[in-house]
Amino acid sequence: LGMGAIGRRVADVLKGAGAKAVLGYGRRERREEIGDEFYHAGRLREFLVQCDVLIGLLPHTTETDGLLGKDALSVCTK
Repeated sequence: LGMGAIGRRVADVLKGAGAKAVLGYGRRERREEIGDEFYHAGRLREFLVQCDVLIGLLPHTTETDGLLGKDALSVCTK
């Protein structure tokens, strides 16, 4: 969650370590290759349903404040 410079680097490391799939989520649609699949704002629930592990690399802003509450996290697969 969060595919800025740090998120992209973490995605690269996870893929290099053999992660089965790396999904990205960010506030705007990306054209460059990031992980196996990328979800942009408005598709948070669709993204979270796919997650076994969630790594949040977001700045604390008015846009991100409250983004991951109990309801959002309850849809993660594990």
